[in-house]
Amino acid sequence: MGGLVDRVTNDEDWSGPKPDSHLNVAVACAGLRALGVPEAITSTFSAEFCEGMAARNRLLGDLGASDPKQWDSGLGSGAAHVLVIINARTTAHIEDELRRRSRGSRRSSGPVVECR
Repeated sequence: MGGLVDRVTNDEDWSGPKPDSHLNVAVACAGLRALGVPEAITSTFSAEFCEGMAARNRLLGDLGASDPKQWDSGLGSGAAHVLVIINARTTAHIEDELRRRSRGSRRSSGPVVECR
């Protein structure tokens, strides 16, 4: 994940021209635990965050075709801890970013799920 830090978008106002692509990153509570964040800290987060979306599917209305059993392999299982979202101007810019990511940050010990 360290290779992503310089590419992740923060909440600062854009200055100058917008980039062709940028990243957003979300980390699940299980991901924080896998990174070694102490339980004394993760236990302070909301129950909803710690339970995860799959465990709350009925309350969220994720039923039928949206049921976690229908999600891409690895999602909703507790095994996928980090979500990286690529926003880009064109499909070609997305493909460029995916090539950069595949060269630099595919050293994951867990599942990698790509959704397009």
